[in-house]
Amino acid sequence: MSGLNESRLKSHSLSMSFVKIIIIVLFINALFSGVDFSQLGLPKGFSSILDFLLKFVLVFLLTIFYKIKNKHVIFLVGMVFIFSFGTLIGGYYQFSVYDKSLSLILNLLLWMVIFLYTPIIERKYCITDTIIKFTVLVAFLSILLYALAFLGYNTKFLDSAWLYDQNFRFSSTFNEPSLSGYFYGLMFLISLYSNYNYKNWFVFLFGVAVVLSGAKFTLIIIPALLILHVLFKFKGFGNGLYILIIVAMFSVYLSLALFYPYVFEFISSHTNESETVTYVTRFGFPVSSIYHSLDYPFGSGLYGFKVTLKPYIEQYCSSISKINVSCSELLSYINQYDIVAQESYAPKDVFSFVILSYGIPGLVFFIVSSMFFANLFKNNRNLYIIYLYILSSMLFVLPFRFILFFSIFIFLCFICRSKRIV
Repeated sequence: MSGLNESRLKSHSLSMSFVKIIIIVLFINALFSGVDFSQLGLPKGFSSILDFLLKFVLVFLLTIFYKIKNKHVIFLVGMVFIFSFGTLIGGYYQFSVYDKSLSLILNLLLWMVIFLYTPIIERKYCITDTIIKFTVLVAFLSILLYALAFLGYNTKFLDSAWLYDQNFRFSSTFNEPSLSGYFYGLMFLISLYSNYNYKNWFVFLFGVAVVLSGAKFTLIIIPALLILHVLFKFKGFGNGLYILIIVAMFSVYLSLALFYPYVFEFISSHTNESETVTYVTRFGFPVSSIYHSLDYPFGSGLYGFKVTLKPYIEQYCSSISKINVSCSELLSYINQYDIVAQESYAPKDVFSFVILSYGIPGLVFFIVSSMFFANLFKNNRNLYIIYLYILSSMLFVLPFRFILFFSIFIFLCFICRSKRIV
């Protein structure tokens, strides 16, 4: 009997170790999203298939090893209802997007379950430490390859968007320098507010990665947050500001709908027309989504915007046509003959996606929930600053596909590691 129990314990221990291995592989697969491994013979879409299978197996194991709480089941049922509602509305406007919507819903639900198990995952497997250590290795090797490329060596052995872009901005293992800048910015803040033995070296390395990426938003927001963190140390400074800062962020976002022409006049006077494409695109979705919500107060569902948003983009581009800026990228998304652009047609920020999908109720829910979490973190300056970094990025530069692992999951793990808010 004792031999049987020992065998069961060994089997359980191996299964538990398998959980950590899955999470690590899931992280590595996501981290190397900018590398085109199909050039090594792997099938197209292999990374996406692997990502789904890993999450499915992870959720399966977690639900077997640890009982899910009744309140979490109710939460998941509520999420299914909200996502299904979005799918039905999106399908009404464009039936062909059902496959995308269902794929998104399944992906979100798997992540929701993983999020609910994060306290257990962090306590059992110390995921934050593993992610930081592996990221240090990847950042160091990426910067080394980037430096050698700068000296004239051919270090980009796979021809894809990783390592650096056409302007030689550092992309690391991502497909865009802005995503690289955001991720290493998050690692910078987490390392800064941690107690690692070599945290100063980690902070320096991640800071170098952010600077090399040239990610403008990250380079602006991190110094601003560091100054804010210092100001919070003064007695009485933070009273009431925790919520007011959130209100100010959303006010700036919503005010774009009124003042964007003046913003572009300023941008055009300081940059070449070809360099304005990214600004026009990034501001275009927030502005268009706000006006879209006036005619579609409940949104157009998941991916329904691929049909309903077109006239608002055309109006937006028309309104700035006399300014020396380029709207070429936005217009390519709504060009029915540009199949490649239509495949990647989606808002560049999370907030626009929520407004387009769920309209004014989605907007209100997003703002209220943002204030709720700000209030939750107000007694921990470190967590509040990291939360502001993630939230501000979601409002202006972070696409929906990038918030699940590289924002929410890592942040939740760090919260659990800090043992202050769990």
